Amino acid sequence: MKRCISVFLSAIILLTAQIGWRCLPAEATSRTAADVLSWCESQVGRALDWDGAYGAQCVDLIYALYNYLGVSPVGGNAVDYTWNTLPAGWQRLQGAAPQPGDILVYNNAPYGHVGIYASASLMYHQAPSMGGYVMRDARNYKYYSSYWGVIRPNYTDGAAVEVLTVSGVNYPVQKRAGEPFEVFGVLSSPYLLTSGQAIVYDSAGNQKFGVGTYAEHGRSTFNLHDFNSDMTFASLPAGQYSYVVDARDARGYYVRLTYAFTVGAAATTSATAPTTVAKHDCDSMAGTAYTWDEGVVTKQPTSTADGVRTYTCRECGAVKTSVIPATGYTAADLDGYMETAGQLFEWEHTAESWAALQQALGRAKAADRADADAVHRAADGLRTALEERVKVEKASGDMNRSGSVTISDVMAACRVIARASADGFTQAQLYLGDMNGDDSVSIVDVMLICRVLATGRA
Repeated sequence: MKRCISVFLSAIILLTAQIGWRCLPAEATSRTAADVLSWCESQVGRALDWDGAYGAQCVDLIYALYNYLGVSPVGGNAVDYTWNTLPAGWQRLQGAAPQPGDILVYNNAPYGHVGIYASASLMYHQAPSMGGYVMRDARNYKYYSSYWGVIRPNYTDGAAVEVLTVSGVNYPVQKRAGEPFEVFGVLSSPYLLTSGQAIVYDSAGNQKFGVGTYAEHGRSTFNLHDFNSDMTFASLPAGQYSYVVDARDARGYYVRLTYAFTVGAAATTSATAPTTVAKHDCDSMAGTAYTWDEGVVTKQPTSTADGVRTYTCRECGAVKTSVIPATGYTAADLDGYMETAGQLFEWEHTAESWAALQQALGRAKAADRADADAVHRAADGLRTALEERVKVEKASGDMNRSGSVTISDVMAACRVIARASADGFTQAQLYLGDMNGDDSVSIVDVMLICRVLATGRA
């Protein structure tokens, strides 16, 4: 039975440190990676349901890819691609930086997700939660959580793939006290190994013994068995220990494998770790070509909201973001708020809010335009005062502002109409006489003032 759950829904990331490099030649298929990407493009917008079960799921795209490449599809869920049988010559690379045409594998619980890698900013996949059809997704593959690694078909245009690996590492699970333990394992990189170590620590974190190679030794391969005599396991007294193998190369790829074991009276048992592929430490390579690019602004900052700059690692395609601080208010913003405040009238406001507005306006006028921080503070204060100002409810028709509507208010409104001019009347009087809110005093307003006088109601 197959299932696919979009990696959008996953918040569980597999915490592994299985890393390394090696050269893996393989027989080629009849297709190139470019052929596969063209095929993916031709599938965009189609709902692929290769096996006819549960609708168009993510694994259906991979079933169809297998068929396109002339190999038999395998059943199961997307997460099963972390272990299922591969066609001859194909590779499964946990944690690897993907190459065009690779099958991307995510192991989010419970069913995982799969897609096809095109570039650092393009992948193809389908999932019911994203429409149920093949989509061209212009996001980095690590945008989705729980990335596990890739399956790499043996395309005809693919040379032998060189990847930093740690392979063949054996480790004790239980070791009998006094007995030796023979170590194996190869740390291999196409680049200089800047460090490679195998170390045993006690339960307090103290190093008991170990072997290592470093940049000055000039190695790209380090065979642990060559230094087996230095790994004095027979000297360990009973207790709890950790066997650590780690490596780092000149391009910033690294590995750290840790295995706990017990020394005691029981017979020695051991296990062998799977070949593991390096992760890239983008931050450690500052000042080289193998680190983050300069970044692009993916969200512009505003005066009040932060922006976002997105960086992509030139070496492995990883993505990170940083905050671009809000720009703060500018002199132009301040001028705009001052213009708005200047168009307001005192009689429209409560005494308290008008005083606050005037105080903020005074600070705005006094702000040093050459001081960006002062301009921002003044603009922010004036904006706040404008937003929080409280307008009063006028005493309808009380043109003489006596506190009640009387016959003198009716006469005042009539004088405005008779003169056909507001001359001799204050803005406050005209505001209070405009009963119907049409920005003028007319016969309609006189009638409304009379009604207030007669009934006591507006």
